[in-house]
Amino acid sequence: MLRSLDDRWERLLISCIALMAVAGIVLCYAGNKLPFPFWSGMLILCGRYMLFGSVITLIFILAIRLIYHRIYRGVKYAFLHYHLTKQLKMELFDADVFVKRFFMGEAVAVLPRVKVSFSDRCLTGEVRIEKTIKDRSKLEDKDISCALGRYIVEQSFTSANGNWLVYDIFDSEYDRQLVYENCREYAADSAKAGTYELKIDSITTVGLHHSLICGQTGSGKSYGCNTLIYQMLCKKAHYNLYFADPKKSGMAVIGNKIAGDRTADTIDGIIDLVRLFHNTLEERKGKMESALKSSKKVDADFRDFGMEPHVLIFDEYLAFSLSLANYKKDIRDEVSKMLSDIVLMGRQCGFFLWLIMQSAPSTQIPTFIRDQLVFKVVLGNSDRSTYTVTFDAGADIPAGRFSAGYGVYTYAGMTEKPKIIAFPTIKDFDILAAVGEL
Repeated sequence: MLRSLDDRWERLLISCIALMAVAGIVLCYAGNKLPFPFWSGMLILCGRYMLFGSVITLIFILAIRLIYHRIYRGVKYAFLHYHLTKQLKMELFDADVFVKRFFMGEAVAVLPRVKVSFSDRCLTGEVRIEKTIKDRSKLEDKDISCALGRYIVEQSFTSANGNWLVYDIFDSEYDRQLVYENCREYAADSAKAGTYELKIDSITTVGLHHSLICGQTGSGKSYGCNTLIYQMLCKKAHYNLYFADPKKSGMAVIGNKIAGDRTADTIDGIIDLVRLFHNTLEERKGKMESALKSSKKVDADFRDFGMEPHVLIFDEYLAFSLSLANYKKDIRDEVSKMLSDIVLMGRQCGFFLWLIMQSAPSTQIPTFIRDQLVFKVVLGNSDRSTYTVTFDAGADIPAGRFSAGYGVYTYAGMTEKPKIIAFPTIKDFDILAAVGEL
């Protein structure tokens, strides 16, 4: 029967230790039976040395195994490391992902190396499986989630040197959503993130960037956006927020409460608001050029110079886009150019566009604009077409049913495929009352 090389080594070591122990017992027994004191003492001494050697060897091997499984990081960590490593190797063996070699004249299966690591609380982790020329195609076609117990693969990719398949995993039984008793507690916890970062859940913190947030009615989209707006208002740096709400709904009310002079709820008013945002961006560009000339950092951005961020929050952009189609071509072209300038040049200057929609049809959002929206979220359960136009056709969406506030996201440079996200919950949260207390 074909066995793995690791299994053969373990059996060989156990056999050697057992043989030493048995030999030691036999020598001690034989020494006690001999009538010659000198030879009796020699046999007993050799037997004791062999017993002692077998015990020391066993302790040494156990110590090596415990260190390999990171016992110094805790019993829970070591157990999970042992269990997942063993299970993965068993699954690889059963899937015929190995190379046949000969060990001491017997055919054995040489499995690819497996490395497992976890975060401090074992909520997330990483699995690395070594790639070989022979087994490369087999590995790339395998879904290892079935071998991870309660852990699920969030994304997979090939390491920079091409020698490993890397899997980011997370504990599916852990609820990553953050629940706060009040706004004060939420603001204090959010302050732990960077000045230009937004804390979403217990695992996810993202940098301020162009964003697209989608979700059907009841998905928690509005509530989640309101928590992010409140978080931005609580930052040490002053966030200049602009609100465009063509449907004259809750976002317009919030905008008038926060910045009435930067809030619009009519098509003409929104066009003027986009002009204001664009003109302010042009002014910032001039300041950035001067700052960059005097700075030694060629790739510096607004954060390096302590400049305030500006965020244009566009609620239900689809309604605006459909209404804009009735305007003259020169107006449509102007708006399109301004939005293009914002997404293409805004990042370095600290000007960001947020589009909040039920879905993001490609016919209403130009592809080059959607591609520049770095942080993309789909909350709740949506149809395949919504995921396709938001994340691209080949996006692999994590399995599961998402309740209000839960969904999936991508962030360019951080994720290879959509990952699970959960927007925070604040008990008795009323953003108008909370803003009034700031």
